[in-house]
Amino acid sequence: ERLKHALEAGLLVTALDGLFWFGSQRIAADVLRLRKSGMPVVTTTAEVHDNLTGTTRKVPAYYL
Repeated sequence: ERLKHALEAGLLVTALDGLFWFGSQRIAADVLRLRKSGMPVVTTTAEVHDNLTGTTRKVPAYYL
């Protein structure tokens, strides 16, 4: 699957990335499935900026 390949390629993946690039609205569930299959996915936070409102927020992000 594309999420697995992105993580194996060393990318940091957020929920918004999951929605846009992988069509996943529940990336946390996909990450849990990968973890149960033995993949050591790590959760961290990433700061994202909203250009419309001018706000910056911390969101969960996943990597290997």
